[in-house]
Amino acid sequence: MRQLPLPNAPFSATGTATHVLVYYRGTIVMWPFSNRKARAAKNRMFELVNEICSGMLTQAAGRRIDSRIRQVVVGLIVPIENRQLQTDRAVAALTKDFSSGGVAMVLNQPQGPEQAILGFRMGGAMTFFRAENRHMEPIGGGFYQIGFQLFEIVSLRDYPELKALSL
Repeated sequence: MRQLPLPNAPFSATGTATHVLVYYRGTIVMWPFSNRKARAAKNRMFELVNEICSGMLTQAAGRRIDSRIRQVVVGLIVPIENRQLQTDRAVAALTKDFSSGGVAMVLNQPQGPEQAILGFRMGGAMTFFRAENRHMEPIGGGFYQIGFQLFEIVSLRDYPELKALSL
């Protein structure tokens, strides 16, 4: 295994061609990755989680393979339909938790886009991820949790209309 660079992180990580092992306060968390773009998205999510909640990595309850980091952050959901961004339908939402390859967001409606660009403010600038809806569940009080799987970091060169969106 080789050491992965995670500057200023409260944890360390090593990796192979198929998994990243994260060591945090004596706990080992295995985060699988499948390709370079997904790995880059996951590393950027590591940075976001480290920036907003260092010291909060916890083991998930139940039968989950990977851990969840419970943290509320404002994020932006920009639906994609027919390969086109629907910036006029972008909504701000709160995160419920983060995992190795995705994020759960809370919406006040029982529907969410199948594909979306998710945006988060990091270090004073917006970072965008391409994501797909994996599940939606009611969580009570008229709110719904939508689980997004992250696939890659989105370049503003590929989607210049994202430049106008901010939190």
